[in-house]
Amino acid sequence: MTDFAVAVEVLRWSIGPLLLCRFPRLPAGTSVGYEVDSDVVVVVPARNEGDNIADAVASITMQRPHPTEIVVVDDNSDDATAERAAAHGARVVDAGPVPDGWLGKPHAAATGVAASKAGTVVFLDADVRLTAPDVIARLAAVVPAHDDGHGRGLVTVQPSHVIARPYEALNAFFVLVSLMGTNAFTVLGRHARTIGAFGPCLATTRDAYAGVGGHAAPEVRGSIVDDVALAARYRADGRPVVAFAGGDDVTYRMYPGGLRQLIDGWTKNIAAGATATRPLVLLLVVAWLSGCITAAFGVIARPSLIAALTYAAYAAAVAVLLRRCGRFPRLAAALYAIPLAVFLLVFVRAIALRALGRPVAWKARAVGGRAK
Repeated sequence: MTDFAVAVEVLRWSIGPLLLCRFPRLPAGTSVGYEVDSDVVVVVPARNEGDNIADAVASITMQRPHPTEIVVVDDNSDDATAERAAAHGARVVDAGPVPDGWLGKPHAAATGVAASKAGTVVFLDADVRLTAPDVIARLAAVVPAHDDGHGRGLVTVQPSHVIARPYEALNAFFVLVSLMGTNAFTVLGRHARTIGAFGPCLATTRDAYAGVGGHAAPEVRGSIVDDVALAARYRADGRPVVAFAGGDDVTYRMYPGGLRQLIDGWTKNIAAGATATRPLVLLLVVAWLSGCITAAFGVIARPSLIAALTYAAYAAAVAVLLRRCGRFPRLAAALYAIPLAVFLLVFVRAIALRALGRPVAWKARAVGGRAK
C-alpha cells in the first residue's frame, strides 16, 4: 500500500469518529434553574404497546417533581395498551380514526397535545425508560434555556440503546448511520446545524409547538419520519433544535419483537431518513461506510497482515462509536461485517420498495407506498 493510499484510508476511517465525537448530556437541574412548579405534560403515543406501556408509565410516574399530566394516546390498539396505561396512573385518550393525509403516530401526538393544557410538552415513545428521577425536570428546564431570540425551540434526546437479545445487536449500523445523518454529534459541536430530531424523546413549549404548526403541519402529519419533519418546521420558523444524548438517564430497546420487526421498522424509516440528510453529510457517511465495506471484504477475500490491520482499525472505531450510543456487545464491533451486511440488505430493500411504491406493514398498518 502506497503512502498516498494509506493517507486516503486514514482520512476515510476518521470520518466516522468525527461525525460522532461528542454526546452532550442533559444539564443537571441546578445548572438551569428548574422550577418545581413548572407545568409539564408527558404525551405518549401508543399503538399495540401492551407489553411496554406499564413500564413506560411507571418510569414517568417516578419523576420528581411529578409531571402535571401523563397522557397516553391509544392509537387504535387491538391489545391491552389502554387498560394497562390507565391501571398505572396515566390518563388515556382515544386517538380515534386516523384522518386522510395523516399517519397514525403524528395524529396520536397531536391528539395528546390537544387533550392537555400544560405549558411544556414532552413526547416519549412507549419503549423509552427514564432511569433517573429528574429527567422530565431537566427537559422542562432546558426548553426555555434554548432561545436564540426567535422563540423557544425543540429539545430532543437520543436514548441510549439497550441490547437484551443477540439479534438486537444488528441495529448497530442503522443506529450509527442515523445518528451521523442528523449532524447533531459532530466535531463541530453547536456550530453544526442539527438535521432532524429523535422522535422517542422530544420537548418543547406549547406556544412554540403551536407556532410551527406541530404535528398538524402538512409536511409533518403524513411523514414517516415525523420527527425529522417536525424539526424542519422549527428551523424554518427560526427556532433552534438542540440535541442531547440519553446516556444512562434515557434508554430504550429498539425492535424487541424479533428480527422481522427490526427489518420492517428500519425499512420504513431508512429511505425516508436518507432523503432528509444534507448532501455533504450523506457523502461523508457513504465514504465512511465504503471504508468499512472494503476493510471487511479485504480481510475475507484477500487476507493479509495489512487487510487484518485495516479491519481491526475499523472494528475499533465501530466499538468506540457503539459504546457512545448504548450497551452493544463487544462482538457487534469485532464481527461488524455481519450487522453491516444486514444494514446494506435492508437499505436495498427500502430503496426498492420506495421505487416500486410499495408499503411496509407496520403494527397492522400499511406505511409508505404510493397513494392510489
